[in-house]
Amino acid sequence: MDKRELKELNLEYLKKIDAPNFPFGIEIEFEKALYSKVEYELYKLFPTKISLELWKNSKKKPDYGKWALALDASVQEYLGYGKYEGGEINSPILHNNKKSWIELKQVCEMLKQIENLKITGNCGLHIHVDKKSLPTTKEKINLLKMYIVYEDIINKFSYGLKNEPRILLYKFARPFGQDPKIMEIINELDKIETDEELTKLFKKDRRYGLNVINIVNNDKPTLEKRVSNGTTNKRIIQNDVRMTLNLFNYARKENFDEEYINYKLKNYEPIFLNKSIFDDEEKASDFANRIYKNELSKQYFYKQYYKEYNDYDIEKTNTL
Repeated sequence: MDKRELKELNLEYLKKIDAPNFPFGIEIEFEKALYSKVEYELYKLFPTKISLELWKNSKKKPDYGKWALALDASVQEYLGYGKYEGGEINSPILHNNKKSWIELKQVCEMLKQIENLKITGNCGLHIHVDKKSLPTTKEKINLLKMYIVYEDIINKFSYGLKNEPRILLYKFARPFGQDPKIMEIINELDKIETDEELTKLFKKDRRYGLNVINIVNNDKPTLEKRVSNGTTNKRIIQNDVRMTLNLFNYARKENFDEEYINYKLKNYEPIFLNKSIFDDEEKASDFANRIYKNELSKQYFYKQYYKEYNDYDIEKTNTL
């Protein structure tokens, strides 16, 4: 792996990426900026009733066809007189097409221009993928197995521009490898037959790096990757989505190497959070060769995993 070549390679923002067209959604957390200011700027981009709070506090169901703003207790601060700083932007259902990527670019550029808005060490980026992308319980279990085996690789990549996790990761997106009952969880996976049983295995707790609890939620039937550091860098977000969709695709029955992944699980050693800040070239290569078919996509993965960024990749971000 020639890391000099990785640094020279530009991480391009594309109109369509090398990934399956599974429906997905994104949550971008932010701090410091006035909630009302962000709401106004988002309204100018997409003029519609956008506040998710209206839906959360009424009997109406969320409208996942619109970009929306929501309060989030992990990043918000109450200023008094009904005013807040911080929150999160929720995308509509997105697809791997020009329209969706243009909209994401517009939102990222808008956020960068807002006064005082910061992506701090508290902020995360969440990626939701339609559960129908993995239609059977067995394929969802395949995804969990893959995620558990390569969790340190996935985490390091997902730290984005940084080489370490956000401050609140352990609280809101804790690694499976740090669960005291991880070996019990692994041993139970092949006994599960339904989505409901799968959610019960995790006691319906969504605060893992990969959240499976929503698969029995008819209002939001997704699998959610919660581990990524927050960012307004469109290139990093697109690359994260590229990895996530290809990871999901590998878990489909026609692609999944069950014998190999089960072998890795039988020899599994719990992965602690500090391991994910160190490079593991052999394991990263194994992971990339499994989920990507396109060589350029592999290079983009390695670029983000090894943090070999150039000025073009980094853009100007409001990050603390």
